Amino acid sequence: MLDIDPRHPGAGTALGIILIQQRDYDQAERLLEPIAARREAPWQAHNALGVIADMRADHATAQGHYARALEASPRTPLVLNNQGYSRYLAGDLAGARQALRQALNANPNYDLAWRNLGLVHAREGDYETAIEAVARSGDRAKAYNDIGYISMLEGRYQDALGFFEEAMRLSPAYYVTASENARSLDQLIRRHGVEAIN
Repeated sequence: MLDIDPRHPGAGTALGIILIQQRDYDQAERLLEPIAARREAPWQAHNALGVIADMRADHATAQGHYARALEASPRTPLVLNNQGYSRYLAGDLAGARQALRQALNANPNYDLAWRNLGLVHAREGDYETAIEAVARSGDRAKAYNDIGYISMLEGRYQDALGFFEEAMRLSPAYYVTASENARSLDQLIRRHGVEAIN
């Protein structure tokens, strides 16, 4: 193990982030909480604790950490994106859209924020805007597949099927993924009946 003093705010935060990447959330949280409790806590510590809270579906706690991170470092695209995704997970689509647009104002080339903004538009049923946003973070076939998957999870089966078919048409690379999703969709339709797609 490297000789790192976890009491040093910068080193402790870096180690906490490494622990999150290794999926050791409990140890990361134990390390990061005392750092975040300091008056001059690095914004990265609060951001990391927000990510842990979101992974535990404690979105209110996550939002508190993202707010503290933004107090220390306003307009940081990473934090704004995480705040937006947290709001998306909590069902606050208007708040999610606002935070993600702020992230994109700070960094118009932030692919993950474009993808997350596309997910918000998909949940709102604005598929055309969703496809355009997600396509900015990757290729168009992937965008159709991803939006189809969101539609399937929300029970919009007919829409989902159309998106999967378009993904398969656009790219042979997505043929396997999109066709697997289409098979899953077919099973859902069989389980819930034809009326589920109307």
